Amino acid sequence: MLMPHFKGKYIKNIHPFEVERYKKERKSNGTEPATINRDSATLRNMLNKAVEWGYLSHNPIASVKQFKENNEKMWVLTAEEEEKLLAECDKRPQKKKYLKDLVEFALHTGMRQGEIFKLKKGRVKLKERCIEVTDTKTEDRNVPINDTLKTILKRRLKVDSDHVFCNAKGKPLTVLTNAYWKAVSEAGLIKWGGSKKIRFRFHDLRHTFGSRLGMAGTDLKTIMEIMGHKTHVMAMRYQHPSPIHKLRAVLQLERQSIEIKQQGLTK
Repeated sequence: MLMPHFKGKYIKNIHPFEVERYKKERKSNGTEPATINRDSATLRNMLNKAVEWGYLSHNPIASVKQFKENNEKMWVLTAEEEEKLLAECDKRPQKKKYLKDLVEFALHTGMRQGEIFKLKKGRVKLKERCIEVTDTKTEDRNVPINDTLKTILKRRLKVDSDHVFCNAKGKPLTVLTNAYWKAVSEAGLIKWGGSKKIRFRFHDLRHTFGSRLGMAGTDLKTIMEIMGHKTHVMAMRYQHPSPIHKLRAVLQLERQSIEIKQQGLTK
């Protein structure tokens, strides 16, 4: 994505104005702000390396601001949606059927797609009931293993590969296959945002995990450590309960109120 705009330029000639032009061009073509932010961050990191290696005295684009991202687009699965998705994943005709395990694994770990694809069996500690996440974009962390996850892992550890999830040749996964998107489509996990079709993304499995932790009353620090967030800002997104969770809260309040009144009458 960077090459068409910056190819052939000397690094000393890459200035904030050039980056802003690049951002404006990408945005006018309909690219999401989050995607543009990732690309410009990649360029900034490249120039940080140039400073580190002595090719530049300072990073000229260090002050370039990122677009504001809309983090409210995350999709949190309901129990019914989860059941439909897992059922469709189980139908996919793969040579080594892993899709249902993969989706359930993400739902019970909150790990990023890349972290799951790179996970080696040696990092799974069933006795200690934890997964060591070391190949990650943030700090190393341990993810707890619940009973559902333990069952999945026992099954995956029998597969002939160094990796927990692999393709038919035993090599680590690198991309999501069409089988996932077919399962999403068949499960009806598609919404419309105006005229734009929105599909349930694999990353939304991570959002679902985080939101369920938040709705279960898990504190921010624990969510941060399990999910590998550097700051509480990211984890704060999971403190917003779903509509059904809000409904259950007020129904519980109503039940408590009735119980109090009944106790008063008996006295």
